Amino acid sequence: MGLDLKLTWNASEEYAQLAFADNDVVADRSLLTPIIVSLFTDARAKDDDTLPDSRSADRRGWWADATNTAKRGDQIGSRLWLLERAKTTAATVPAAKRYAEEALQWLVDEGIAAAVKVTAESVRLTSQTWALTLSVAVTKPSGTTETYKFAQEWEETIDGS
Repeated sequence: MGLDLKLTWNASEEYAQLAFADNDVVADRSLLTPIIVSLFTDARAKDDDTLPDSRSADRRGWWADATNTAKRGDQIGSRLWLLERAKTTAATVPAAKRYAEEALQWLVDEGIAAAVKVTAESVRLTSQTWALTLSVAVTKPSGTTETYKFAQEWEETIDGS
């Protein structure tokens, strides 16, 4: 694994930020930064995905994916953003798990990890908000495991019908 600029996840504000020490950017060899980029960069929605805002046709995605000729279908990010306005249903948590697994599969494909296990759960915070927590356990080829946990808070979408 190469050297990356270290990102940290700000759980209370739900964004990633560069890590600094002694007025300099921190470098890192852990998998934290690639996992943050993989999970929280918006991947392009598939043609049959339901977009969270029916008034918008924006399928998002990283601009450079359109020019990626190195590997067909290679894509940066995840489709977790599709759940921004999702109702808390039995299908929401499995979809989040599937999107996270899909986004992190490249770690196994590239030989960086021997296995990636994602656990997702929904936790009610208030009557109007819930948090989706993702736990990511990455087993390296050496057999060691690194575990990371992320939470994304969403306001509940209420069905008016």
